[in-house]
Amino acid sequence: ELDTDADGVKDSADQCADTAAGAKVDEKGCELDTDADGVKDSADQCADTAAGAKVDEKGCELDTDADGVKDSVDQCADTAAGAKVDANGCELDVDADGVKDSADQCADTLAGAAVDEKGCNLVPDDDRDGVGNPDDLCPDTAAGAEVNAVGCAANVNISLQGVNFNRGSDVLTQDSQPILNEAAETLKRHPELKIEVAGHTDSTGNQEVNTTLSKARADAVMQYLIDQGVQSSLTAVGYGSSEPVADNETAEGRAQNRRVELKILE
Repeated sequence: ELDTDADGVKDSADQCADTAAGAKVDEKGCELDTDADGVKDSADQCADTAAGAKVDEKGCELDTDADGVKDSVDQCADTAAGAKVDANGCELDVDADGVKDSADQCADTLAGAAVDEKGCNLVPDDDRDGVGNPDDLCPDTAAGAEVNAVGCAANVNISLQGVNFNRGSDVLTQDSQPILNEAAETLKRHPELKIEVAGHTDSTGNQEVNTTLSKARADAVMQYLIDQGVQSSLTAVGYGSSEPVADNETAEGRAQNRRVELKILE
């Protein structure tokens, strides 16, 4: 009996009588489609497509949004053209702020920071320590430093620059008030803190007098903060001239040494 297409199946049983030469066929003389995707093996460039997957004319699974992830595993099937995606076909959000990278104008936001629709901090954080500017008493913290609730690294004393007193007294100058008001606004948001208010003088004069004066000035700052509503646990200590930060031999150095600092104890 004739086997016109020479596929090994006689014409009387051959349901696909014009099979291409050399094609593998089943018992009915029809070309095999091993992965049952509707594309014959001879034309199938993806011969092991998963069952039920939609394929193109080459037998390869569709990737409708052309993101490199096949539709069968793509959990985000309408990714924008050119977007980088993860293994699930979903657009990357490298800084995990909830804004996809393609729309993120601040792609390295710190973990946990509140961001706007552009992926940028809702509250400016100039030194990128995770504490927004309004709460940051140490606004120039070194990159990567671990900081406390007010943006300061451990063992860092917060110098209240610009806080001054009338000469030889513990009376705050008027221009000190805005600086202390700003500090108070931050501290009021952190009643859990324990803070030492530390007074310092330069080396001019008697050490005992300087110690007494520095304590009185620390008391004045502490009382001012309390009057502004600060509920943190505050203590005042006077160090006199025992802890200089600059050279007492120069006027500039002495000015730097006359200071009030905040020490975050806990």
